[in-house]
Order: sequence, then structure tokens, then C-alpha cells
Amino acid sequence: MVAEHYQCTLDNVAIGGCSNREIFSRAVDKLCTDHYDCVIICWTSLSRYWIYFSQNNVDDFTCIVPSGNFGHRFDEYSVDMMRRLIYSEFNNLYVLFKHWLQDIICLQNMLEHQQQPYVFVKGFENIIRDIHQVTYDPNEGFSRMTDQVKQMLDFENRPDDYILVKIQDLQRLLKCVKHQNWVNMFDSSVLESGVDRADDGHHPGKQSNQLLASRLISHCNYRKIF
Repeated sequence: MVAEHYQCTLDNVAIGGCSNREIFSRAVDKLCTDHYDCVIICWTSLSRYWIYFSQNNVDDFTCIVPSGNFGHRFDEYSVDMMRRLIYSEFNNLYVLFKHWLQDIICLQNMLEHQQQPYVFVKGFENIIRDIHQVTYDPNEGFSRMTDQVKQMLDFENRPDDYILVKIQDLQRLLKCVKHQNWVNMFDSSVLESGVDRADDGHHPGKQSNQLLASRLISHCNYRKIF
């Protein structure tokens, strides 16, 4: 819809179910060979994983999400066991969020070095607003900390000085992310702001995508990208 509005050629390399690391990797691949009038990146949920089997020279992906798997050899026992292990033992939200911020910063720096206009979109909430709003006072302690952030940081079992270091690490990274190049960095995510759902009952539907397209067009016009 955005491409039709500006009557430009669309090069869509997105694949459904991508992890954030895979989105970063695919974007870097394209930016090493091509130059665009505008690059639009829609980031996804922190808890999506792409894995690759140990077969030599095979890079077909397997996607692992909490609700199931798909992709290369997705229905094998080992993949299902991997999914169970990841979400029971290895789904570290703090590390996933920190690595995502690092990938965002690296990609934005690459785009700016190449002088390519870009727009980032927050597809899932991913606790950006939650981390941004946390404050600390030596006398009163933490404030504006959501239950999700408390759980992520093991708030009930860790001393304040430990928690403060972790929050400050994330907030320092967050300050390096240029929010003016986002459609919705501190607003609701695409999923949260959707007004309808697709056939799967989870992803944004037609009207929600139309709403996102309008926001992208308004942003591009305001930033004078096209």
C-alpha cells in the first residue's frame, strides 16, 4: 500500500515468522548490495527463534515460537524438544531485549553511514516503553516499573544496586536509538494498535495494515523521505 501510494518499486525480503536477529541479518545482506530510497524495517517479538540444523551448507531455517514450529524439518522430535527447552530454560528476556537494542543501533548506524533514509516499526510491544519509564530514587527506590520488567529482572530476589545496573545498561542503549526514525517507538505496537485480526486470529488484519500504511505514509511525508 505504501509502494502504491508513492508509485515506487517494492523489494520485500520479509519472511513470516522471522526472529529479530534474522531480520537484522537479512537487512544487512541487502544493504551490502543494494541502495534504496527508503528502508522500512518492522521488528518482531523478542521470543521468536530461528535455528539451523548442523547439515553442511544447508541454511534453510526452522522457526520456533511459543505456539509451535514451522520451516525446515519443523515437525521433527528434536525441534519440538528444542522449543520446549527454549521456553522452559533459555528464554532470557533481558538478554533478548539487550541484543535487540544492539542490533537496532548497528543497523541504524549502517543505514546512516550509507545515507539511506529508513523507518523502523515496532511490530510487538517488546517492553521498550516499560524500560524507558523506569526511574530510581536512592530514598524511595524504583518507580514506574511494570510487573513484566520486575519479572524479567528477578526483582523480588535481587538487591536494588544490581537491578539499577541492569536498568541503566538498557536505558543507555535505548538513548542511542533514534526515536524520530520510528513510527511508533513509544506508542502502541502494530499488534496492540490493530483494529482487526487476520485469519489466524493473532496477526493484524486488513484494516490494521491499512492503518499502519497510513502511519508510514504520514511519517515519510513529515520526514520528507519521498
